[in-house]
Amino acid sequence: MLLLKQRVEVIAVEESSLANIAERKITPVNLAIVDEPQRIDIEFQAEGHFRSRKELANVYNIQQSNITGEEMFGRAKETAQQEAERKHQKDEVKAKQDYVEKHGNVVGVVGQAGIGKTTSAKKWAMQSLREELFGETSFFFYIVIRHMDFKRKMTLLEFLLSTMSIEQDYTTEQEKGIIKAICKDPNVVMIFDGFDEAAFKSFSTQVPQPQLHSKSKAENFLKHLAGGNLLPRARKIFTSRPTQLYKLNPSYRPRFIVQILGLTPTSQDELGRQICEDRYGDIQQNLEQNRNVLAYCYVPVNFILTLVYLMNYDGDIQFVSLTRVLAFTCGQYLTTNHLRDQEGELDKLAKLAYDAFLKMKIVFKLNAFAKAGIKESTASAFTNTSVTKHGNLKLTILDGHKVRYFSHLIWQEFFSSFYLMMIMSLDEFEKILKQLADERWEVVSKFVFGICDSSVFLQLEPLVPESSVEDWKQKKSLLLKFIQSKPKLSSKEEILQVCSWAHESNDPEIASTVASLLPDELNLSGSPLIPADYENLSSVIQHRAKPVILCYL
Repeated sequence: MLLLKQRVEVIAVEESSLANIAERKITPVNLAIVDEPQRIDIEFQAEGHFRSRKELANVYNIQQSNITGEEMFGRAKETAQQEAERKHQKDEVKAKQDYVEKHGNVVGVVGQAGIGKTTSAKKWAMQSLREELFGETSFFFYIVIRHMDFKRKMTLLEFLLSTMSIEQDYTTEQEKGIIKAICKDPNVVMIFDGFDEAAFKSFSTQVPQPQLHSKSKAENFLKHLAGGNLLPRARKIFTSRPTQLYKLNPSYRPRFIVQILGLTPTSQDELGRQICEDRYGDIQQNLEQNRNVLAYCYVPVNFILTLVYLMNYDGDIQFVSLTRVLAFTCGQYLTTNHLRDQEGELDKLAKLAYDAFLKMKIVFKLNAFAKAGIKESTASAFTNTSVTKHGNLKLTILDGHKVRYFSHLIWQEFFSSFYLMMIMSLDEFEKILKQLADERWEVVSKFVFGICDSSVFLQLEPLVPESSVEDWKQKKSLLLKFIQSKPKLSSKEEILQVCSWAHESNDPEIASTVASLLPDELNLSGSPLIPADYENLSSVIQHRAKPVILCYL
């Protein structure tokens, strides 16, 4: 028991692979958590929750949780009790008790990549070790799914210890004794971090229930633990991206699932002060004036990248865009020592991102990189790699071991736009222009216009061949013609979309072109505008000689 707790503490205090500023210890902040998660069946949408303008409107409603870590298992039991009453007759007392024990001790925690699932899991682990979360804790297991070997068979104890760096030198009788003690003890806590990284052929298939003392596949143990069939008395938390947990066969899917929504304004301030110290006041003021970026800062990784950009950018910053933040970060990342030998393969990675975007695909098997002509060394350079430069940002662009994926969908969208503007041929680019207005392309199209910003181009220019410079200029001209080809803008949705492109571009010619298409009277009635909408409209209207009347009837 003591050895387990010591190992869990080591895991819980390990630096996050997502981001770490300087060598300063960053205390985790509270994230908004709700017990009514949004069910999203399309994997690509699930990975980018709140990405579109329509979804971003919900970000401004993130103020506080309706559930805390301390309340999760209490609510899980309440949910299980309600279900037990519906499923069983009044006199089936034992069946009801078994159902509540089985399902009331399992909690699923979902959220998009980079939203803070692992950070929350580690925070709960530390609180639990201090007996602040679930009361007394006897046995504690912290299982990192991506480190698990899904090919070999193992006993239940070997499974539970397999990612905890504990030497397994027990006799058969000792193993049975430990498992027996775990089965009887009501104060057992297990955290399974990264369920979506399990190397299953299918999340939806059923598997045989393993015996407590026999060897079985890790998949069998994991699924039946999630379903409450194994060790029903132990409290179990499973963190995962949304899609994989919802794909899980209903026999194993946790009945109670909470969703992490991200940083609240209060937690942003707490995190910002830790990272920026006495500079945070000025940086916060700058963010308030750049609502297009602030709208994406509910995601911790976006917020941290933005803070690093603002702390390290040379000169006075009046304008900030998400494209500028990612281009700056990408530029610094790609010029560090570990990527020097990978020159010339960024175009292949960008093409891979773009092709996957078209297919609405986010996960790549390892052979996908080989098929794209990308060396393993290049893929590894983007995977789980730290960059100690400009703020000592510890950053992961690609993640995963058994399979790989972009650490956040926004990186895939950024590299897709990078491919469009900096690598794709002019003929191909002209053919896809009409698709920029599609709803699914909303973020990619915004980045495409963002790369029209000369400041962004200067960051990206060293990463591409010289011929791309002339192509970039011609693509800007094609984008202008694409905007000019539109009839006089009339619908509110189209006006807001085109104004967001113009603002992200920070280009006077594009802004003037859009301004010339605006009607003399804008009807803004209907669904409410978000702060970024006003910022985008204002940036365009100031390029008009003739005033515009705004109507809110």
